[in-house]
Amino acid sequence: MTGADAQFLTDRFPLDEITASLRSFGLSLVADVPGGRDRSPPRRRSPHSVSEPEAVHRTWLDTFDWRLHGANAELQQIDIDGRATLELRSSGGRAVRADGREIADLAWPAIAETLPGGPLQDCVAQLAGIRALQVTARATVRRWTFRAVNGDDKTVARVLVEDEVSPCGDDDGVSVRIYVEPLRGYERPARRIGTVLGSLPGVDAAPTSCYERILTAPTTGVRRPDAWGGGTDLHLTPSLPAASAVRAMLCSFREAVLINRPGVLEDVDTEFLHDLRVAVRRARSILKLTGDVLTETRVRELATELKWLGDVTTPTRDLDVYLAEIPAMTKRLRAAAPTDLDAFGEHLRRRRCETLDQLRADLTSERFACLLHDWEAVVAEPDEPDPAETDSVDWDSDSEPVLLRGLTATALADERLTRAHRRVLKMGAAITPTSAPDRLHTLRKRCKELRYLVEVFEPLEIPGARKRALPVLKNLQDCLGEFQDSEVQAAAIRSYAAEMMSSASAAPGPLLAMGELAAQLDADQRRSRERFAGIFATFQDATAKLRWTRGVRQ
Repeated sequence: MTGADAQFLTDRFPLDEITASLRSFGLSLVADVPGGRDRSPPRRRSPHSVSEPEAVHRTWLDTFDWRLHGANAELQQIDIDGRATLELRSSGGRAVRADGREIADLAWPAIAETLPGGPLQDCVAQLAGIRALQVTARATVRRWTFRAVNGDDKTVARVLVEDEVSPCGDDDGVSVRIYVEPLRGYERPARRIGTVLGSLPGVDAAPTSCYERILTAPTTGVRRPDAWGGGTDLHLTPSLPAASAVRAMLCSFREAVLINRPGVLEDVDTEFLHDLRVAVRRARSILKLTGDVLTETRVRELATELKWLGDVTTPTRDLDVYLAEIPAMTKRLRAAAPTDLDAFGEHLRRRRCETLDQLRADLTSERFACLLHDWEAVVAEPDEPDPAETDSVDWDSDSEPVLLRGLTATALADERLTRAHRRVLKMGAAITPTSAPDRLHTLRKRCKELRYLVEVFEPLEIPGARKRALPVLKNLQDCLGEFQDSEVQAAAIRSYAAEMMSSASAAPGPLLAMGELAAQLDADQRRSRERFAGIFATFQDATAKLRWTRGVRQ
């Protein structure tokens, strides 16, 4: 069976009218009565006299960052009389289903890999990626089921009649939602049923799904998709004071840390830690690059504590990355057997359990609580700083002096983007084939800082400048990232091999496979180094004369 092609809303189910209209198409409706129970349709609002409809329990699922919703897809678990079905419906109305005992046993949150194998798992995995699926909404309704049959007594569609969920919990004048579900090969008769329903007085095509009604209602208490900003949902205006703009950024990053912290503690999926670390890195970069418009003492203290937070989250994140890359590493093996990496994977998982325990202790520590308090104090500073702290000139070797007092957000964006951009151009141009690896590592950091500035100042930038700069900047970051990651990962693999040898738990096969991988990573680093000059030249040519904002240069 395919998914519902049509949904309708009405204050009653017009069974007699539908039956009469369908006769002209050679179709009739037959009540589906499993188990011999009477399932008369609801003809009036609050049909208390109707006997025993099916109770349908709907549980909608999505990732924390709403990846399915963003792709106009809905995933729900439907439970009826102990039978569980997973249904994924796309924006076109078509659905993919999976059922079986293992679905009823699923515990949410869960990643796509835990779903029953088949088309539904493949589709969900493509949408959700490595993020876990978690409950976003629930509803229980009563359902009456009918079969639409043709002259040969073959079922061509199912008509499902359900109490409509009232998101506000009151009588909003709508009592029934009607679903038309065609059987495969009978899409045309199902469309006729939809046409009949749509032509009846008082029956209207449903503008949104039941799920959307719940998500968009103001009083349901469910977490809404528009509540997720990822830490960069900023509303900066050109005339906003620079200090206010910087505090808005820091507030957004602090909120991202708070939002992702529970997912890290509960180990829901690895992206919670990744997003938390991104927020910390952005906050550190913004403090470094624009913190001079705020109170110096508080900024310095907060920067120190953010560095600590970045450091304590690194071990677990590194292990997440290595574990995620085990399948790709396995495919790259030539001399060693794929199973030779099994012991390495087990070693990484044991280490991750240890580092996660320590990370949980750090994220629930008094030091972390003090960090959040200090962060909030920086964000809550008044809009007008002390003149004694702001009547100063910022002398930087890479730019003209800038008077900080009275600086607007646009002026700050223009000056800091220009400065960061010039720094990247100058540093990259000085790198030669004989430059030390540390020079490329430092350039990667400067590129990240420029990228963060481009992201947070987006509302103030010239769209064409952003469009021109981001692709070439991303390519440069990818090249530098491969160079550094290859070096770091090769060193980590050698270190883990030494740990396994010292514990006397490693057989020759895994150690040889790890040695092969380390050699491949060394080769990757050499290739990325060879590609750097051409990629940087492209970045240089595309952005050399770029103007970032419409602000007036001093």
